[in-house]
Amino acid sequence: MSRNTVTLDSDCLRECWITLLLPHLPGLQLAALQRSCRSMARLVEQFKHQALAHPSCSQATSTSHNSLPILARQKPELSFHHARKQLQNDIFEWASSQATNNTVTRQLQASCQDLAEFDATTPQGQTSFRLPRDRRFHCYGCSKKCRSTHPVYVFCCHECGRRFQLNRHLSTDLSDHVALVTGARTKLGHQIVVKLLKAGASVIGTTRYPQDAIALYQRYKEWPAWQSKLSIYPECFDLDIPSISEAAARLSQFAADKFGKLDILVNCAAQTIRVREKVPKLANACNRYGDAKFVEAGAAVNSWSMRLGDLVQPEMEEVYRINAIGPCLMVQQLAGLMKKSSHNPYIINVHAREGLFDVGKGDCHLHTNMAKAGLAMLTKCLKGSRLRTDSGKLFWIHGCDPGWISVDEYYEAGRPWNVPPLDEIDGAARILYPVMKRLKGSFAKTRRHFYLMTY
Repeated sequence: MSRNTVTLDSDCLRECWITLLLPHLPGLQLAALQRSCRSMARLVEQFKHQALAHPSCSQATSTSHNSLPILARQKPELSFHHARKQLQNDIFEWASSQATNNTVTRQLQASCQDLAEFDATTPQGQTSFRLPRDRRFHCYGCSKKCRSTHPVYVFCCHECGRRFQLNRHLSTDLSDHVALVTGARTKLGHQIVVKLLKAGASVIGTTRYPQDAIALYQRYKEWPAWQSKLSIYPECFDLDIPSISEAAARLSQFAADKFGKLDILVNCAAQTIRVREKVPKLANACNRYGDAKFVEAGAAVNSWSMRLGDLVQPEMEEVYRINAIGPCLMVQQLAGLMKKSSHNPYIINVHAREGLFDVGKGDCHLHTNMAKAGLAMLTKCLKGSRLRTDSGKLFWIHGCDPGWISVDEYYEAGRPWNVPPLDEIDGAARILYPVMKRLKGSFAKTRRHFYLMTY
């Protein structure tokens, strides 16, 4: 064997194996892949020592006892995850420097009113970010490997970006509809209310902080036109209480007294991270709706980062009440009012990827996953119930996933993206897609990215 033989040690081979395989096996968990690669590395070590013991290796140098002949010893500079994060950073830096309307510059807007103004007045990006010839990124929407990004949805391929932009501001005339949205103050629920108001609907919004919610909506330039259409329920409406049915019954009576019917119910209130919602927020670290932007690095374990050993019964019960039990009892109490609708009433449950069975799962937030799966089962069972109005019209039941619109559930130093690949307006567009498209019928599956139906 020549002194110039190029070699590769087993640790390097394992790292290369993970880097090469993981992008092609999106359903495979990293931990499982690493275990397989560790087993492979042990075989490599065994083969290496057997090969070195062979007489043909007698001329090998002393340094070759730490290496495997034949393969090139060239450890990648970055692991797969580090390389992906670096690529995201490159796209983020490029997109944030553009004086155009794109995913990143939208996320940089300080308030929800700023976002609305920016989205309405700033021209959309026309230039794509193009990677070097030997680099690719995985589209957020379809997971295909791409070299060129969409000019606006800069973490997506061109096909997905065109579809997302086409449906971002999809609307229809809802001037004779009454809608009720839970969680109406912040983020997704807030933007759902805005879309419904722009479509002409009368909207009842619930929140734990009704005065804060009213103050947010009053800052929009459209407030004079919306004021007569928006009714923020005056009580603190919290699904984390032992008497959800009684609270929902009072809400139903409020809606009946004001409108006499209900055409659209959007169950949007949810809990993802307990610590952000239960502790005082810092004024210098808030998102554009006034909530704490990230979990403090030294804070107690939050819902999103909990593992099996971290789970406690009160936390689990709280997550179930808010994400599964609450929506079920809301439908129970409001169904009678919805039966008075002259339309086919819509019940839209806001599903989440965490509640899907056909995607990979890690070891964090087990109880959140379980509760979201329970909400998906509610949607499926409601479809089978075939509810009808007093005039015989079927209820139309849908479960919609808003997509990845937030990284607030992570510790700031550990968030996987600088900004999420979508924003709250994109999420609201996905939730209201069945309403805006007047989709007939009910669907037991979860609707993702407008068209994809999955469990």
